[in-house]
Amino acid sequence: MVKDPFGGAPFPNNVIPTSLLNAVAPKVQNQFYPLPNFGPTNSLQAGNYRNLQYYPLPTNPTGTLRIDHKFSDKAWIYGRMTRTFWDISGPPGGLDTYGFQERYRYDSQYGIAFTYMITPTLVSETHYGYSADDLPLPVLGSNTDSRLLASVHGLLTSQRRPASACGRF
Repeated sequence: MVKDPFGGAPFPNNVIPTSLLNAVAPKVQNQFYPLPNFGPTNSLQAGNYRNLQYYPLPTNPTGTLRIDHKFSDKAWIYGRMTRTFWDISGPPGGLDTYGFQERYRYDSQYGIAFTYMITPTLVSETHYGYSADDLPLPVLGSNTDSRLLASVHGLLTSQRRPASACGRF
C-alpha cells in the first residue's frame, strides 16, 4: 500500500498523484527508461523490455608470439607474449535509450620458463608469468552521459552541463 508521506493516508488505487511528483522525474523516466514491451506489461518484473539492434561485428585482434631457445642438451628456455584488443562498444546497461558508448579492453599476458635437466630422471623447471587486464570504466559526465542528460528538456536552463553530472571521480 502506497501512503502519503505528509498525511499518512493511502493514495487512491495505490497511485501517487502527479502533483506530488518532481517535474524532472517523469522527463528523465520517459527519456531513459522505455515502456515494457515483453511479458505482462501490467506488472513490475525484471527483463520486461527487449530490443534487438544491429551492431557491426568488430574485429578483436589477438597476437601471440612464442620463442624457444635451446642452450644445450640440458638447458632450454621459452618465452610467450599474448596481446588482445577487444572492442566492447555498445549501449551501456543494454538500454539503447542511453546512447552508444565506446569502450575498449586491452589484455596482455607474458610468460617465461627455464628448464634444466639435472639427470635424465630429475628436471628443474622455473616459470614466471604476468597478466594485465585494462578495462577503463566510464565516468559519469564523460562522452555520452552528459549529452544525454542535457537532452532532457527541463533539466537545463542554459547550454552548460549540470555540475552534478560532470564531476570527476
